[in-house]
Amino acid sequence: KAKIPIINKRIINKEIQDINSKNPIKYVHLGGTEILIKACLREGIDTPIEIYLADDRIVQPIEKSIISAVKGNLIYQKFKFIIGANYSVAVNDRNIDKSLVFILENVRNRTSPRK
Repeated sequence: KAKIPIINKRIINKEIQDINSKNPIKYVHLGGTEILIKACLREGIDTPIEIYLADDRIVQPIEKSIISAVKGNLIYQKFKFIIGANYSVAVNDRNIDKSLVFILENVRNRTSPRK
């Protein structure tokens, strides 16, 4: 299982400084994201995966944190998809780094079923 943050406060602040605007920017909006996952293993090995885009700030119940989910297989080396999250986050949020996280999980190695 791997967690990869999508939004980084340092990068967001740098991008906002480069934008000339009369009004201060208060929100970051993620409309759509194209993801390409390439396997580092031999082609033909059955490797089912699940990918979640989640708000890691939401702890209970865990089902409420999932924004989008995709199931796939790396049997042909590459797995490409588009997630239309349509999700906004306040720029001044203290936990902005946890607001959008990709969770990549190898289904074959799962010890307990995800609900």
